[in-house]
Amino acid sequence: MKPNKYLSTFLSTALLFFATNLPAQQIDKAKGLSDYYQDYFPIGVAVTPEQVKDPVQSQMIRRQFNS
Repeated sequence: MKPNKYLSTFLSTALLFFATNLPAQQIDKAKGLSDYYQDYFPIGVAVTPEQVKDPVQSQMIRRQFNS
């Protein structure tokens, strides 16, 4: 099954929008996107088994998403 390029584009755009709209004084590189918005809504992601097995992608997924 091929990933939907429109969905991927939308998710990437949404991630960039939320990440770039954080106040500059509150940005902490150790925190993920889900940490900043945990009081407002969960941030989820759909992944493939290959992405979960990849250590770099797996770490990024755990840091940025909470649902």
